[in-house]
Amino acid sequence: MKTRKTSGGKNPRKVNAQKRKMVDVVTGPTSGIGVKLIRKLLAMGDEVRVIVLEDPYKSELWKRLPGGVIPYVADITLKKPDDGHHMKEACSGADRIFHFAAITDLQRASTEEYIQVNVIGTENVLKAFVDGNPQNKPVHFFYMSSISVYGSRPGEVLAEDSETKPGSTYGETKLMAELVVKSFAAAHPNISYTIYRVANMYGPYYDGPFNRIFRFIKQGKLRYIGNADNRITLVHVDDAVDAILLSIDNRAAKNDVFNVSDGEVYTQRQLFTKAAEFLKVSPPRKHIHPAIAMLGAPILKLGRAELAYIISDRVISIAKIKKTLDFKPKRSIDTEGQEMVNEFLRHYHDGE
Repeated sequence: MKTRKTSGGKNPRKVNAQKRKMVDVVTGPTSGIGVKLIRKLLAMGDEVRVIVLEDPYKSELWKRLPGGVIPYVADITLKKPDDGHHMKEACSGADRIFHFAAITDLQRASTEEYIQVNVIGTENVLKAFVDGNPQNKPVHFFYMSSISVYGSRPGEVLAEDSETKPGSTYGETKLMAELVVKSFAAAHPNISYTIYRVANMYGPYYDGPFNRIFRFIKQGKLRYIGNADNRITLVHVDDAVDAILLSIDNRAAKNDVFNVSDGEVYTQRQLFTKAAEFLKVSPPRKHIHPAIAMLGAPILKLGRAELAYIISDRVISIAKIKKTLDFKPKRSIDTEGQEMVNEFLRHYHDGE
């Protein structure tokens, strides 16, 4: 007769109850923050389901993801008839949903596309949970918003209760999506949320825009845009992931909004000078008017959104997340920024 082994004489039912797998759903899983978080969730022993736009067997981006995730192919804008069904299946039994899928401010998209993905897409993910679960099934919905909801605000330090004044379609749609999340939580008491207003991320998978800047500095072609005293807010992707992990089992994080950055303030001049130092070249010496820079963006192969980011002026306070969740940023541009430059130099070729 087979016997059931127990550990340390503990009641096997209690042991099993403690080890019940949490079911996580991640949208935008191949984004830098999606990949990083998924690795952490799998290491915690969670079941991780991902909603992906393309068939994993046909997508190069799928190679970013670690083994063990369970894919559900669907477009969150419900372009195909079976998208809603697949999303409902993915969200059935979910304990936590991490919604990262979005059109970002660095992508060239129409206003309609921003609305469809960032706003209606968010609503569709929430509907998929509501439709696929009993009304009393609790879920914690984690939404990745952006400090773009504040707009460019010279001279201010922005806290979560500061007035929102988005100055771009991206910022407007991220703020609209925040309202969608809050509305669902108000209508469905079993849904709780945490919203992160994240600063511009850097680190692995976020190197594209930075590499273009590094190239211009390396080639001596970059100029300061405007007076270069505007303030830019950053956060390393690993610190952003840490902020999320601090909130997943923390009641204090439920139904609240948190700013996420490294807590530092940089000017455009400081960042360009630091990059030049890492590259071992002279920093820019000339300035160009922002309007002229915008006109020349296509020639420089820079997006208008990238230039808008470079000349934005915005500083956010992270006092709330530090106090409530004990968030402590650990990464610095002095180390991780140097590593980004080193990686850029490994692939750099003159004339490209």
